[in-house]
Amino acid sequence: MLAIILGILKFIGLLLLGILGVLLALLLLVLLVPVRYRAGGSYDNTLQASGGVSWLLHILSCQVRYDGELDMCIRVFGIRLGSRKKPKAEPNAAPETTASEARAAAPETTMSEARDAAPETTMSETRDAAPEAPVKNTEKKSGQPPEKALREPKQKWAGFSWGKLLEKIRVTFRRFCGKLKVLKEKRAEVLAFVRQEENRRTFRLLKKQLLALAKHILPGTLKGKIRFGFADPYTTGQVLTYISPFYGFYGDNLQLIPVFEEPVMEGDLKLKGRIRVGTLIVIALRVYMDKNFRILLKKWREA
Repeated sequence: MLAIILGILKFIGLLLLGILGVLLALLLLVLLVPVRYRAGGSYDNTLQASGGVSWLLHILSCQVRYDGELDMCIRVFGIRLGSRKKPKAEPNAAPETTASEARAAAPETTMSEARDAAPETTMSETRDAAPEAPVKNTEKKSGQPPEKALREPKQKWAGFSWGKLLEKIRVTFRRFCGKLKVLKEKRAEVLAFVRQEENRRTFRLLKKQLLALAKHILPGTLKGKIRFGFADPYTTGQVLTYISPFYGFYGDNLQLIPVFEEPVMEGDLKLKGRIRVGTLIVIALRVYMDKNFRILLKKWREA
């Protein structure tokens, strides 16, 4: 009897251990196996784009395509679950006529022939027979002479006075000065807050982790060529000036060709990357474990 009980307990223990092992394996897969994404597209008067995400050797995947219409599908183990693409209606398809509709059309044809056989009254005869409606005097309907109607817009200046206008200007100026004073006080508080050593250390930590986050989620592969230009060459030069500081990020793989002679926008682009959930959690924990950050976060929530 005791051996049977011990055997049952052993079986239950092994079963629980197996369940925990499976859960641990799934947790490690979620944390360590990255979600891979890719996207690409081209534009030359018309936009064509495609993209998708996949996880664990495409066991789970989602594909999106756009070529005039949006098509999205989700696959699990290669089995397609759904699509948003609507089937196109055949433009030349003629509507089918049922037997009931054919029977209903026959009496209607007979009645229309009977109406055509009766004498018709033309539209011109009807208009000639109808008496003309008297023209109403619009001036009497308004109930006031034209001269009074022309003098009405001048009544909006009835309550105007230069004293009230000057008072409004004075009040507006005082409010503006009060806001400047508040901003000056806020500026002093912000500077004092930033100059504290603990806050500066927290800001350095945030900057470091944000850079790590950007490096992790940004695409590892980026290739493409884009030709752009605007009607005003000055606008093209401004855009080129704005994107020049980021040349170190895209210069090796992305070719930007400015065109100053004519407005143009065309090119193609491809990118690939991956996002690991475990890395995101580690970055978040590094920030949240900072004591000063938790204090600042609590003050921000209570504000």
